[in-house]
Amino acid sequence: MRRYLCKNFFHYIFTTTLSCDNLPRNGEILRKAVLAYAVEIAPQLAEYIRDNATFANTVVDRIVPQEQESDYNYPSRLLQVRDRAPIVTEPFWQFVVEDNFTGDRPKWEDAGVIMTKDITPFLYMKSRFLNAVHSFIACLAVRAGIKYMHEAIALPEFHLFTRLLMDDIAAATPVPREMCEQYMEQVLLRLSNEDLPDTTERICSETARKVGKYIFPILEDAYSRKVSMKRIILPVAAWLLAVREGASESGQSYHAKDTQSAITAIQQGAVISQILGLESCEQTEVVDNECHRALRDLQTQGLLTTLKNYCEGGFLNETASA
Repeated sequence: MRRYLCKNFFHYIFTTTLSCDNLPRNGEILRKAVLAYAVEIAPQLAEYIRDNATFANTVVDRIVPQEQESDYNYPSRLLQVRDRAPIVTEPFWQFVVEDNFTGDRPKWEDAGVIMTKDITPFLYMKSRFLNAVHSFIACLAVRAGIKYMHEAIALPEFHLFTRLLMDDIAAATPVPREMCEQYMEQVLLRLSNEDLPDTTERICSETARKVGKYIFPILEDAYSRKVSMKRIILPVAAWLLAVREGASESGQSYHAKDTQSAITAIQQGAVISQILGLESCEQTEVVDNECHRALRDLQTQGLLTTLKNYCEGGFLNETASA
C-alpha cells in the first residue's frame, strides 16, 4: 500500500474486517496487527484506520477430531466424489459475530449465525464448557487408560461427574445460568458422538498450557465466588498422576505430550501453582491444598471410586476454602 492512496480508497478498503481465526478476541488481535503494520507504511493510514475501521470479534465453535483412515471414504459415499484431503467434523457448528460494523452488513442471522453486541458470554461458554471440559474428560480418561473421548463419557461415573462438574463451572462463571444450561447439554451430546472418534491423547496434549489458559481462570472465579474447587481440580490431579507415573491406573504406558520443563516439574512433585509459576498467596495455597487432597484420594481409592465419591454430597454449596 502506498502513501498516495486517497482517503476514499482507504475507506473502501478499511470498513469492517472480520476475523474467523479460532482465537479469543480475534478481532482485537487483528486490529493491533493491522495498526502496527499500517504505522510502518504511513502514520496517517494508521490514524485513518483507527478512527474509521472496525474489527469485529467472532467465536468459531466446531470440533475437528484427529484424522482417521475412514475419513477418505466419506466424500465418495456421501457425494460420489473423490477428495484427497477431506476434513471430517462434528455435525454441530456455532458461529458468533460481534455486531460491530461501520455500515450495512449481510443478514447472516438468516443462515444461523448468532449476531450479538456482547461476545463475552460466548467466549466464556466455549472456553469453559467446551475447551476446559474437553480437557477435564481427557485428563480423567488417560488416567483410566481410555483411548477415545466418547468411550469415556459413556461410562456412568464419567458422565455423572462431568455433568456435576459443569454445574460447578456454571456457578463460577459470570454468564446467565439459562445460557450455560443450553450450551452444557449440547456439549455432552457432542462429546458422546461415537461416529466421530476423538482420541484422549490428542485432547490431552499441551495440558500444562491449557491449565493456565482455560482451567486456572475457572479456579480463580470459583475461589472468589466461594464455589468448591473439588470437582474442578480432580481431573488435573488425575493427569498429574498419569504424568508422574508415566502410566494409566491399570499400568498402560502414557507419554505426556507437553513441554519438558512441565513434565520434569510434575515428576518432581509440582502441583498447579508451581507448574504455572504463580506466586504463593491465599488463593494459590487453597488451589494446591485441594490438588494434594485429590491426589491422595486418587492414590488411596482409585479413579472410579473417587469419581463416585465426588458425585456425592453438596460440593457445589461448599465454600472454596472448606
